[in-house]
Amino acid sequence: MNQCYCKVNNLQTDIYTDYFLNEFIPKNAITANTTLTTFNQNLINDEMINRLGKELQLNYKFYYPIQSFFIFYHIANQRIHIDGSQTIYQSSLNLPLVGSENTKMIFYNELEYYDWEIGTAHYIHNDLTVKETLYHSNEWVFINPSIPHHIVGPTIENPRITLCIRFSGNPKFNKCKNYFI
Repeated sequence: MNQCYCKVNNLQTDIYTDYFLNEFIPKNAITANTTLTTFNQNLINDEMINRLGKELQLNYKFYYPIQSFFIFYHIANQRIHIDGSQTIYQSSLNLPLVGSENTKMIFYNELEYYDWEIGTAHYIHNDLTVKETLYHSNEWVFINPSIPHHIVGPTIENPRITLCIRFSGNPKFNKCKNYFI
């Protein structure tokens, strides 16, 4: 079984994609210049995020509350990294909203150490061995962001915008992936 990601079947994509692209992102003025925008669930009472949380509970028996969510606006290949600074994130529910065509997420074999920390991630400056590759489309995917990874393929002409959701308690990917299979 996959150790880096699992696709989430039967979770609505159209309604969430439409909402974030056509309402949420314009309302919050998210552009290519913002790169990463963080919304803490305690600071924003968003109806669609709350709906998603309820859908995860009812349809998947996934009872970890949504803690925060991010909008990533990628216009170039990422550097290899793991997610988190003081706390390494163990799982994330992601939805590429637009620009996933011709992009992929590459996961690498894990390391004992990381080279440097900048902002919200630990970056790695080593030659690593590919572990798994996820070819994206506009579909939900539950990932293990504690494994070194990066997005390859977005460009200024074809940016990739992704919604990433993190959960209270920082649940481990391997403990939770079976909820979604």
